Amino acid sequence: MVLLTLQDLPIGVVYGTWAALGIVGVAAIGVVVFGEQIGLPGVVGILLIIAGVYFVNVVSGMSAH
Repeated sequence: MVLLTLQDLPIGVVYGTWAALGIVGVAAIGVVVFGEQIGLPGVVGILLIIAGVYFVNVVSGMSAH
């Protein structure tokens, strides 16, 4: 299954996307479950991560579409 996926998608794009989703997901869990607060720099950082994933996957043409 993994090898079939890597035939179509570049590993850097896949790894970067999953890493970014993990970072944003853990931050969201921290806020929802543990009541942590995210300051403005944290929000900006999370938005930059989301924007980076968007640009790599959609705008740059690096992923297979």
